[in-house]
Amino acid sequence: MSENKADIISILDPAYCECHEIIMNPLKDDLMTLYSCILVNRSFCRVFIPILWRNPFKFVKDDDQLVQIFNTLIHCLHPSDKNDLIHKELFKMDDLPTSQVYFKYHTLIKEFELNPLQKGIRLWSSRYLSKKLTRRSVSRRVIKLNKYIGDLLFDQENQYESLNIYYNELLNGIKNLFDICDFENHKKSLINVNKLSLGLFHGNTTKLILPITKNILKLQNSLSPNIQHLQISIDTFKDRDELSKNLIDFIKNQEKLKSLSTNIFWKNDKFIQPFLNSLKKQSNCLTFLKLQDSTICNDLLLSILSCLPNLIILELDFAQRKFNNDHDMDLPPLNNLEHLHYNYDLSTVFMPWSSWPTNNKNRSLSLFQHILSSSNNKLKSLKIKDNFLRHIQIIPQHLTHFHLILISDTLDNVTTLLKNLHQLIHLKLDSIKYPDCLLLKNYFSFKQFSQTIPDSLKILETNLKITDGYLEWLLNETQLQFQCIKLYSYIHYNTSFRIFIDYAKRNKCFKELGLTYNIMKSIPKDNVKEARNYFNITTFTDDEINKPFYDEPIKNSYWSKRVNENSTRTVPRYRPERQRLSV
Repeated sequence: MSENKADIISILDPAYCECHEIIMNPLKDDLMTLYSCILVNRSFCRVFIPILWRNPFKFVKDDDQLVQIFNTLIHCLHPSDKNDLIHKELFKMDDLPTSQVYFKYHTLIKEFELNPLQKGIRLWSSRYLSKKLTRRSVSRRVIKLNKYIGDLLFDQENQYESLNIYYNELLNGIKNLFDICDFENHKKSLINVNKLSLGLFHGNTTKLILPITKNILKLQNSLSPNIQHLQISIDTFKDRDELSKNLIDFIKNQEKLKSLSTNIFWKNDKFIQPFLNSLKKQSNCLTFLKLQDSTICNDLLLSILSCLPNLIILELDFAQRKFNNDHDMDLPPLNNLEHLHYNYDLSTVFMPWSSWPTNNKNRSLSLFQHILSSSNNKLKSLKIKDNFLRHIQIIPQHLTHFHLILISDTLDNVTTLLKNLHQLIHLKLDSIKYPDCLLLKNYFSFKQFSQTIPDSLKILETNLKITDGYLEWLLNETQLQFQCIKLYSYIHYNTSFRIFIDYAKRNKCFKELGLTYNIMKSIPKDNVKEARNYFNITTFTDDEINKPFYDEPIKNSYWSKRVNENSTRTVPRYRPERQRLSV
């Protein structure tokens, strides 16, 4: 035991810092494991607390947890500031949970999120005021608390790497807005920022558009021109011309922009050409482009792609209701394109795909084919809906990763394509409408599908309901050598586990079975213990299947979404990652 303990501690020693990232990276979003690690000993605590506090808000999903984060931050304030909160601002500091601060927690935060900060300040103020006050008095104290927390988070010790500045409709007046640039040392805290996410959703009043625009402009002027990853989401019906112009200028002025994720905030005709000019300025370095949540015509999309010949990753996630005139498409080769996510949100189109006019279908498919052909057959991963499969004329021969979104109730269109993917390693089958009944309809169809899966396949993920009979056929009657299978639908904890155990005994290559947290809860511990003698069992959230094959430069934050005005219930947008863990 002593030798094992010494080995573990030596791994955490600073002398082995090059190993830390390899060890910690898979754990950075795993709250339960991180929390367990900080309880092991002091050495573990010193290593894993900074990981938990890199962005504590991403683990927090309700009001009580958010207030707990602020209790810790309040304890980090200078004693004189806490004294002012008690005697001048009438906060009941004696009611705070007793907590001794062992770290400078505020200096450990590297990913700054504005939305939970603003909301947390309001929640904490309302909970710990010593007596009921008028709305104006509460607002004045929120402004004061903004100042104390801002001075704490933007002192000379803080160095942020990413900012998420998202304003939604829960804003509580112009004076209560938290403005980063109001604090004396904010420029020193922002000098290392290379990831920036800017967002706005507000539909009720124009009063806040102007101050938010000014705040964002001041922030842009304080940041270096070396932002590498930029995400923009502007969603409001109010006039925002100045904001749109500033954002386009910001894109143009960057010197090393590598990734851009945006909705079409610039779709006003007078901003289209300036936006295209800003992309041309970034044409040498921009390798990741994501367009989402808007309509766009083929002509404009082609103009955008023509500005970016060095794209490696392209995500198109929108509803295309506008089509170009009948003329040949002109798109330079995308010689470096390796990952393509081509997704139409058909639910936003007012008629089903089968009812679309033929010429509109052909133009949409022609664009898809055009992008495929321009990639020069270097494509490694592809994500599409299955209504495109029967129309694929050019098979991407080097495809190793394939995510298929099934919107029909058959697998017939899948089999033809799979026969030709001889290098396929990772397959995701993701059914939106028919996860429970798709495979139950036709056993012969499933057998045919299984037989067309290439021998190269090592990883299968699916939310389709696979019965024991189908599972036995897939694992026993084919020559496939799976290393990992991830299931998002219910399996029988006894018979299904036995099938996997028998398969692992015969095929030593099988290493991992992945199950959702909800499925895992229903499985007896004895079954899990026996299975782990033969393979690893991992757990994940229900929407893990939407995780892309490649690394996302900026992931959609839980806090970057619409919120109903009269409640804290969130309305999902862009399918952001949902963490179902609690602090």
